Amino acid sequence: MRQKLGQHFLKNKETLSFIALHTNIKKGDTLIEIGPGHGELTNFLISETQKCGASLYCIEKDTTFFENIEKLLTSKTQKNKLFRGDVREILPTLPKSEKINNYALVGNIPYYLTSFLFRIISELPEKPHTITLLIQKEVAERLVQKPPKQNLLSMIISSFADAKIIKRVSRGQFSPPPKVDSAVIQLVTHNRYTQKEIDIYIKTVKIAFSQPRKTIYNNIRDKKNELDTSEKEIASILLTLGIKENARAQTLDKKNMMALAKMLYNEK
Repeated sequence: MRQKLGQHFLKNKETLSFIALHTNIKKGDTLIEIGPGHGELTNFLISETQKCGASLYCIEKDTTFFENIEKLLTSKTQKNKLFRGDVREILPTLPKSEKINNYALVGNIPYYLTSFLFRIISELPEKPHTITLLIQKEVAERLVQKPPKQNLLSMIISSFADAKIIKRVSRGQFSPPPKVDSAVIQLVTHNRYTQKEIDIYIKTVKIAFSQPRKTIYNNIRDKKNELDTSEKEIASILLTLGIKENARAQTLDKKNMMALAKMLYNEK
């Protein structure tokens, strides 16, 4: 069943301990683990949350793991909880429904879930202060790209967090071994922009990257009716911002992209 969900279980205790130690949790925090599975990482997370007086919440979709994870979570304290279901359905409402103020996310994330998860996080009114994820190395490397090699996902993430790779993990540390290596990526969220600004920023990023080989000007021009603007106005906005008409989206940094978003959506 778990293989159908695209999951491989990390077995290396040194790496499991490393992840638990880099969740940046403190007293009063809630640590949310996505997809605990057999509980390999969960055991280390329980130890860390106990040390600092934090709570551990786990979100698990696979029914075969419910009983074991529930026992692990409640063996030491009643503050820990298991939420049964899909993280894509549970996470958007969990902070508010559980009245969580300060929290962090952690997990060994399958490839198919990565983009969905970051989209959900980008839309959360109250974001986790730290996100520590074990993901495919190639995906992790894409997430930390800077201009002139930006991509859609790295640009979206930059609107709410600073991302870095903190550990590389070989495929041999998993059971069953995947076909590719992995990496631990850490995102520390920031409050540089309001949620409204993040929303228009993401809309603009999606337009700018709609056809990556096209220029920013051409991609925006293709959406001029949707944006209620004209080719002349688009050219004027780019000129005002010092963005060349032949520039491509991957060359912009987040400040330029946010400035572009505000002008396209008439936000000051």
